[in-house]
Parts: sequence; structure tokens; C-alpha cells
Amino acid sequence: MIEDARVLRDDFIPAEVVHRDHEIRHLSHVLQPLTDGIPADTAIVTGPSGAGKTCITQFTLDRLKQEVLDVQVHYVNCWQNYSRFRVLYRLNRPSAPGLDPEAVHKIK
Repeated sequence: MIEDARVLRDDFIPAEVVHRDHEIRHLSHVLQPLTDGIPADTAIVTGPSGAGKTCITQFTLDRLKQEVLDVQVHYVNCWQNYSRFRVLYRLNRPSAPGLDPEAVHKIK
């Protein structure tokens, strides 16, 4: 039985994540340069469906936003936005932070 249906929403970020300390530390290490205003390396999070990739990523990015107040994060569900065009479209919507034209060129 599901006690709290909020945990199934894409935008749900838990207060605590258990049994994923290594993954959280690794992603935090990759993103650490952002806290100093330096671009970070690309991070690709992979794993089977339901492993907690989105949860860990959103949890880590939420902690980053608390540390660096002006960082912008935008979530794109790639199951729903499965082409480069759709991902770029989602990122360039008025409610999204937008993309640097140079970054768009690199994706092509």
C-alpha cells in the first residue's frame, strides 16, 4: 500500500535518501565546481528503471541550490521528451532558464 502518493510525482524531493550515499557523494563531487562559479563536468546518471536516478539527482541538485542561491535547475523528462528537438524546446520555454546559443550548437 502506498502511504504517501506524493513520492510518485516527478517534482517530489525527499528530505533524506538512504542507501545511496556513494552515488550522492559522487554526483556532488562532479558538481562541486559550480559552488565556485566554475563550469562542472558533464554528469550522466544511468541505471535501470526505478533505481532512483531522478530522486538522487533532484536531491543532490536541491542541496546545491541551497548552497549556491543563483543556480538554475530545469528537469526534462526524457521519456516524454525523447528527441533532441523536444528537449531543447522544453529548455527554451518561457518558464525554463533558457540555453546559451553556444550550448545549443554543441548539442547538434
